[in-house]
Amino acid sequence: MNICQKILIAALTLGLTASPLALAKTSDTEKAKIEKVKAHKVSTSAAIKDKKSKEKAKAKSKAKKKAQITTSYKMVNINKATKQQLVSVLSGIGEKKAKAIVDYRNKHGAFKSANDLLKVKGIGKKILAKNKTKISLKGKTVVGHSDKVKKAKSSKKKLVAK
Repeated sequence: MNICQKILIAALTLGLTASPLALAKTSDTEKAKIEKVKAHKVSTSAAIKDKKSKEKAKAKSKAKKKAQITTSYKMVNINKATKQQLVSVLSGIGEKKAKAIVDYRNKHGAFKSANDLLKVKGIGKKILAKNKTKISLKGKTVVGHSDKVKKAKSSKKKLVAK
């Protein structure tokens, strides 16, 4: 294989087009090799695109599952919740912070607003902001998916109506 042919194969591998003069000087076996290189390049790029699209789909699926988990309905009444309920519902609240919330409530009385949690040692603005939608001051602590909660609420209405 002469230098022209090597250059031609390299150019075709990179996606460059060959000149008619270069093709005229190339033998049939060399042309067959060039076609193999072209075919390999096409199949390789298709495999790479396919792999990337599968990875994107997998990432979307993970994100969707995570969103479903985080959108499950949970509400905690900070004036009545146990330490375990606080831990299970509130993000960033572990055993120690939950105990601090319960101890503060026992010592100072019921919380008048969600912002009163800022008075508890270890609870800052970031934790409060993450959990603002999960905190209530009245009612029951609810742990579970929103469909179950809606069913429970509607069945209570039916019982009261009877």
